[in-house]
Amino acid sequence: MTRRVASHVLEQVGASRRVLLLGLCLLGFSRSALASDAVARAVEDLSTCHSVEDALCQSALARLTNWGEEAVEPLAAAFDSLPPTGQVLAVTAFARIGCPSSTRFLLRVARKGTPSHRALALGALGSRPGPEVQRALIEALAAPEIPIRVAAAEGLGRTLEGREVVGLVRALSRASSDRSETVAVAAVQSLGLVGDNRAAPAVLGALASPRISLRRAAVFSSRMLSDLRLVPPLIELLRGEDRLLAEDASRALTHLTGQTFSVDYALWRGWWRENCPKR
Repeated sequence: MTRRVASHVLEQVGASRRVLLLGLCLLGFSRSALASDAVARAVEDLSTCHSVEDALCQSALARLTNWGEEAVEPLAAAFDSLPPTGQVLAVTAFARIGCPSSTRFLLRVARKGTPSHRALALGALGSRPGPEVQRALIEALAAPEIPIRVAAAEGLGRTLEGREVVGLVRALSRASSDRSETVAVAAVQSLGLVGDNRAAPAVLGALASPRISLRRAAVFSSRMLSDLRLVPPLIELLRGEDRLLAEDASRALTHLTGQTFSVDYALWRGWWRENCPKR
């Protein structure tokens, strides 16, 4: 009798487990079907977009973002058929969906898209790790369009995860002398964000630039490095007419030396003469 009861209980447990598994399978199928239908409708809404401010277009962007990786493949398949505004929103959706498949699509756009799409994709790739992303960003520094070069220079300073620092510093150092002031400033700031002292020669060059924006970017970067070669040009900036720049230079000097002489040029100059490393 006891064996019969035990057997019956086991049969009931087995049946319950089968029902549970069946329910889970149906639930998974239901979600998959729901996702497919919802993504298709959102993509269809993007196909009618002519203004990024349109409420329906913004709703489609939010829905695609919420579905995440499940939206990537159908959105990528429809991308070429979307109107320009729809494509901009699609790239924005890929930028918000942080997964390997969205990174692959962003890499494709960064290399072969229109200039505006390339700049948008490069901006999103800045926060993605990996050597292939780094290669794409460095390649974009040679683009003829300024917005693309700016996006690439900014992106290279956004994360170091999975990136090769020597190549990164070398590329940004070249970009720090770009003929576009905007690109050069972005490159100098990214050199600081990288935080590697091999960036010091390029930062020194920017500190001596006649362009105030480049000097400001170089002072910003000096606060993230530890190379004492930066100290003398920073002290010289204390004598300039730009008081905000002098105050920033003073903070950079404090970071590099641990001293607090505010913007007093004479005190800094005297201290450095007494304490500069002997070669």
